Amino acid sequence: MAHPHQALHPQNQREGREVRPPADCVYIQTLCKEWAYAMAFPNSEERNGWLPLYLSIYNRLRKQSALGWLSPQQQLAELLRWRTW
Repeated sequence: MAHPHQALHPQNQREGREVRPPADCVYIQTLCKEWAYAMAFPNSEERNGWLPLYLSIYNRLRKQSALGWLSPQQQLAELLRWRTW
């Protein structure tokens, strides 16, 4: 079965280019891999309790290739620094 997003980009299949999922799918995959399933939690409440800490780490420390290897917080600071009010 084809990836669900391949149907949106048939020209990529003809030209042999890689079809990448949208950024929101990649974000969900990252959340699952690095937070939800990173370690065994005794229950959902315990796992949910770790979400604010994970999001803090993700936004402050985790470098993103799409952001020029800046963290989301660093990228926001850069954008705000150059903004003219």
